[in-house]
Amino acid sequence: MASRVSLPRHPVELDFDGEAIVAEEGEPIAFALIASGKVALSRSPKLHRPHGPYCLRGGCDGCLLRVNGEPNVMSCLVPCRGGERVETQNVLGSRKMDLMQATDWFFPRGIDHHHFLAGVPAASYVVQKIARHVAGLGRLPDDARPVDSARREDVDVLVVGGGAAGLTVALRLRAGRTTASLKVLVADDGVSPGGSLLARGASLPDLSSLDLYDRTTAAGIYEREVLLVREKEAIVVRSRALVLATGTHDGVVAFAGNDLPGVFSARAAALLAQRDIAVGKKVGLFGTGPYSDAFRRKMGRRVQAVTVPPGASLVAEGRGRLTSIAIGAEPTSGPRRTSGKQSTAHHEVDALLVEAPGAPSFELAEQAGAGVIFDAARGGYLPVTDSNGRALARPGASDEPMFLWCAGEMSGTGPSLGAIEANAEAVALDVTRALASPR
Repeated sequence: MASRVSLPRHPVELDFDGEAIVAEEGEPIAFALIASGKVALSRSPKLHRPHGPYCLRGGCDGCLLRVNGEPNVMSCLVPCRGGERVETQNVLGSRKMDLMQATDWFFPRGIDHHHFLAGVPAASYVVQKIARHVAGLGRLPDDARPVDSARREDVDVLVVGGGAAGLTVALRLRAGRTTASLKVLVADDGVSPGGSLLARGASLPDLSSLDLYDRTTAAGIYEREVLLVREKEAIVVRSRALVLATGTHDGVVAFAGNDLPGVFSARAAALLAQRDIAVGKKVGLFGTGPYSDAFRRKMGRRVQAVTVPPGASLVAEGRGRLTSIAIGAEPTSGPRRTSGKQSTAHHEVDALLVEAPGAPSFELAEQAGAGVIFDAARGGYLPVTDSNGRALARPGASDEPMFLWCAGEMSGTGPSLGAIEANAEAVALDVTRALASPR
């Protein structure tokens, strides 16, 4: 079971479904819940299957909770200040006993909701009415939302992403003799900047020279203007240069039970470990890379690791949460073996960490007009850039040079910090040259 390695230095309390939970002030709410052993936090919208956090970066639905009467809150991106009222949503009953789980018993192979009783006049009406009540993502907010503020801001350079690449670009621009006077703004959706550096346990550089908006989402790019959404305001930013350093989406591997609470990306588990939160005492490791290595370094002998051999089949087992894994000799892909009996070993585990190549977060670049190309080796689509990271427009777009640069893993560097920083240095240099030329 997940637990804290050390007691909080600045403890505060939140209320989770009527239970008092002790948290470290400022840590994400989801982290506090995981540290107290609460891993199954949400339910899938249609079948009400128990879900838990996988990525802890706002990219999955495993930590959606109702916070202070507000539904569908990504609790991994909300810092705990103390006194929060946190509730499970989308359940009929309680978090531990959701009566809608009965659908798994009645329909063990799932519901074909597109055709179930469709065309039967009376039955179809009843089914639709029931579906409206049991599906979805929570009730409406307790109170009407206030009208938040909105404003415009003009900057020389907007950097979206406060990880290794984004911070390197911004700091190089602030340190340059010809660019030190430029107005450089960094926007990051995390509770604190650092991105993958935090998960790896790397020390952060001095950020005091930067204008940095944390907990800020770049919601879209419209005709060279970027819409930033913060907790209580929206900001439309127009910049002379836009640098996207949005990283990658945590990699996911297809195997039975991969959505059980207790299955984490290795990056998420490493991030918890750096905050002295252990996801369990016995942990399965599927895949290798910088984040599983960082997790091992930080946890040391506190964790007993069960490694899934390369090429072995894997099944995550459990009902309400992960309780064990089954490792077989049969390969996870390729032709199925037909001769000989396959041996399977079962291991009781508290958690399973998955390390897989992340898919580049290309979406904002494409919306800005950049061309994209599918790269199977990188696990997804990449924005098309030149050797300095400047995005190239998609075919048929304007011939005007783009004001967009892509840096770090989203541009295809891979997870190596050396490669990320070298790429970011080249981007910063090219941005400097572009801003120095006549407008």
